[in-house]
Amino acid sequence: MQQSNINTGRPIISNQYTTIEHRSLSRSRDRDSSNKEHLVIVMGKQPSLAKQLQLLGYQVMYITSGLVDVKILFSIHPSLAIVDWETEQSWGVDLCHEISAIKPDLPIILLTDRDCVRQRIAGLNAGALSCVAKPYRLAEVLARARVHIRNRPHPHDVAYRCGNVVLNCKTRQVYCDDFEVKLTAKEFNLLKYLISHKQQVMTRDRIIRNVWGYDFMGESNLIEVYISCLRRKLKRASAEPIIHTVRNIGYVMKEKPAGIKKRLPLAN
Repeated sequence: MQQSNINTGRPIISNQYTTIEHRSLSRSRDRDSSNKEHLVIVMGKQPSLAKQLQLLGYQVMYITSGLVDVKILFSIHPSLAIVDWETEQSWGVDLCHEISAIKPDLPIILLTDRDCVRQRIAGLNAGALSCVAKPYRLAEVLARARVHIRNRPHPHDVAYRCGNVVLNCKTRQVYCDDFEVKLTAKEFNLLKYLISHKQQVMTRDRIIRNVWGYDFMGESNLIEVYISCLRRKLKRASAEPIIHTVRNIGYVMKEKPAGIKKRLPLAN
């Protein structure tokens, strides 16, 4: 059989696969037409798994070259990542850390060595949702993939909360208690990124890539201008969380510590 043309870091596109798909999927009970809505990333040398996922109708991106390719997550919207413990350039646990930092809501399945409890613990601590020991049964990995994708909330239905601020991704509205905060599209995207990573320091480069785009070339003080506008609007609405500047690094959105109340004016 001719060798398949699965390319590192690119979606699996092959006339050979298309032929197999039309011939075999018509008899598959597992095929679901809704699978085509989901992109699954497979990291590591797992060509059979990548191929089987595609045969089930999923969009598949197959990556083998390690940490550098994780940057592609800035511009795509996957539903699941399946990570091998060993890839060409890095360890699976490091990839889990990187993926979780970029896409904290993305479910991850980590493929670990047999009976290695230490790997499983490290993977779960790094952000993996579940671990499967190798050599694995393909049916188990596929079943876990279906469950994780099914249980993952649609990104447009998510509402983020930080203190008394609620951001609704579906309606693109922001409220502080019962007061609606009117934001521009870019202000909304910036607040969404910060609130979805609350308590985490986001670097200026990471904010630029996620809010303005990976190849953005704009004014050097653009982030400061938008942060200032956000702070002013949130303060006007009596928002509790504060966007803090971390000098020489970036910004972090924090909830007000419990027990701290607003200072009341002294009585005469």
